[in-house]
Amino acid sequence: MGTSHQPVARPVIDGGPVEIARAFFSLPESAAYAVGGGMAAIAYGVIARPTEDIDLFRDRRRAGVGPLEAADAFADAARGRGWLVRWARRFPEYARIEIVTPQVGLLVDIAFETFDLPVQMTVLGPTVAEQDVAVGKVLALFDRAEARDFADVFEFASRFDRDELLEIAMDRDGGLGRADLAERIRRVTEVLGPAHFPEMLRGRFDEMQTFYQSWRSELLRAGR
Repeated sequence: MGTSHQPVARPVIDGGPVEIARAFFSLPESAAYAVGGGMAAIAYGVIARPTEDIDLFRDRRRAGVGPLEAADAFADAARGRGWLVRWARRFPEYARIEIVTPQVGLLVDIAFETFDLPVQMTVLGPTVAEQDVAVGKVLALFDRAEARDFADVFEFASRFDRDELLEIAMDRDGGLGRADLAERIRRVTEVLGPAHFPEMLRGRFDEMQTFYQSWRSELLRAGR
């Protein structure tokens, strides 16, 4: 079971990201892709923080065009709609484009990912299943350990068992361990403060810190 947190107001995704996502999913090159990351978490009503990017993932085990090919097709389609397109990254397995429409400016990341559960439909279109999004956020703690990652995992822990999410994350990346996560968590318990988080989350910093202090203690005990 998840950990109980106080409920917070959830924002509704406005038309800008929806329009961009639907434009991408109108393309044949999008067939194996789904929305993931923070935007998916917002679509599921899990997180309340704002995000300036939309992640479009293809499970690397599924057939489909590569991220760069999909990004090229999307860039052409976006220009055809009169949107501003700026390239930020161009690699075979990862592409980043800045898209500016009359409504919104967003960074669009197109990449490979691993997810186990069937894709779901949300207002954005095909979307990585909620538990797979949660596991991806746990992996982000190992990778980036940014304030937004701590905030997102804290929210997901109200819906899923944090230790189960950790087990799945470690299965996906055999190089990770509990001691590694305990070290990452030290960042939010000893380095980060309320000012590092979006304003809407600062009032919950003490709650988050208590959550992570408890988890870190458990991880350290398990590693002895």
